[in-house]
Amino acid sequence: MAYTKELVKEAIDKQVIVGNGHAILAPEHYRGFDVRHLIFKHKSDYRSGKSTIYTDGIAVDELEGVYNLDFLHDLCDQLDLDRQNFIGRGFQAQECARKLEEWANSGD
Repeated sequence: MAYTKELVKEAIDKQVIVGNGHAILAPEHYRGFDVRHLIFKHKSDYRSGKSTIYTDGIAVDELEGVYNLDFLHDLCDQLDLDRQNFIGRGFQAQECARKLEEWANSGD
């Protein structure tokens, strides 16, 4: 699916595209984007707070949705946007969001 700069810019303005590398969001959050291939059931691993899924501050066993970092990587790949590799989910997500915003606001 080909996405336009206008769609991406609007999604950034409406905080559909956010630089969050930790969130699992409902597919409905990504209005205007085809995320069907990114919907998975995510399971908590209670051995670490980083691998445990929380909803409203309460740990849950599993959650079906779209892992936002997967969405950001997928969108950047579809738009053929080069990005720097970072260690850490948050830094990766911020880099993707920055590249998407840069692309959406470019004049070409």
